[in-house]
Amino acid sequence: DVSLFERLAVNKSLEVATLSVQFRMRPEISLLIKGTYPNLIDSPTVQNRENIRGIAKNVVFVDHQYLETGGVSEDIMNVDCKSHVNIHEVDMVVHTVSYLLKQGYVEEDIVVLTAYLGQLSKVKDTFQNNKIEFEIGQLDNDDLFNAADELAKSAVVEDSSTSSSSSSTKIKVSAQAIRDSAINRKSTGTHKTISGVRVATIDNYQGEEAK
Repeated sequence: DVSLFERLAVNKSLEVATLSVQFRMRPEISLLIKGTYPNLIDSPTVQNRENIRGIAKNVVFVDHQYLETGGVSEDIMNVDCKSHVNIHEVDMVVHTVSYLLKQGYVEEDIVVLTAYLGQLSKVKDTFQNNKIEFEIGQLDNDDLFNAADELAKSAVVEDSSTSSSSSSTKIKVSAQAIRDSAINRKSTGTHKTISGVRVATIDNYQGEEAK
């Protein structure tokens, strides 16, 4: 697959300017993309950043064998039941954030990025349980609201096809609770600002920066 932009650039139908100096990434991170951008230069402003306190290296990759979950969840109240979640990675994130806070960092210095909305939802809940202050942007709040609303609608569909009155009542209650929770999340996400760890999906963090 070749994007429209790439086709225009390769055929020289479009004048293209390539980034030559970057002002955001540590050199240890920009090094990872030098194969794609061999002429990329690190600005002096990113070359003298202090090492991360309490960690041996500034860039760390972790390999594990714990699989993610996804698809249908037994808990209909869970917003993440139609997205991907890796509980092991959630625990790693929470413990790492807690550790960094003990090294003298403040919540506003830290950003947690995830590829999946379900993972964001689980990180949010775990932060709440561990009393770690966090902030979720408006776009992710909207996505969480929409996911909860869709889950509520699917619960109503399941309710209409069930023959058991007890399970029917349970699903009706769950669907209403999901809607109430989604509406509450929508309103608090719109008006309440929280100073804390920034939690975001990658798609909704475009153009932002963190310390």
